Formats: sequence, C-alpha cells, structure tokens
Amino acid sequence: MQQIISQRQTLDSLFSDMQSAALQAHHRDKLNLSVLAGRLDALSPLRILSGGYAAVERGGKLISKTNVPKEGDDLFVTAADIKLNVRVTSSVGNGGTGTG
Repeated sequence: MQQIISQRQTLDSLFSDMQSAALQAHHRDKLNLSVLAGRLDALSPLRILSGGYAAVERGGKLISKTNVPKEGDDLFVTAADIKLNVRVTSSVGNGGTGTG
C-alpha cells in the first residue's frame, strides 16, 4: 500500500511539473506570436501605404529600376486611401531612359 501511495505522489509531482512546463511554453509561444505579428504588421502593404507611400504600376508590374516609365505611359497609383490612373507627360532622373 505504501508503494502505491509513493507512486501516486510521484505521479502527482510529475503531473504538476508537466502542467507548469506546458504553461511556460504557452506563455513563451504567445509572446513569440505577438512579436511575429508585430513584424508582419510592419511589412503589411496597407501599413506601408498608410505611412504616405504609394505603389506605382505599369501593365500590372511595379515600377522599378528595370521597369522605368516613359512619356505617354499609363500608370496606376495606389496610396492609402486613393487610387489614380495617370499618364506620364515627362520624366526626369531615370538614368536617361526617358525624356526631360
């Protein structure tokens, strides 16, 4: 009988340790999730646009060093709360690939 009581106490102790470990892991994972959610939010296109930036596209592709618009090109500009269709009338400072 004493052996059963001893084993029950050991089992209770192990169960308590397991609960504590699970709770600590839960808190750690919750904190990690919060940090990752913050990083993801910082990279969100909507968050970036709300900071005053805009996405400019030509033909469904973002404007870049290799996709420089030229005079007469139609562009689509998306900012935080506005969308514009625009036409390039001149360009300056694009490596000499445009006019102006």
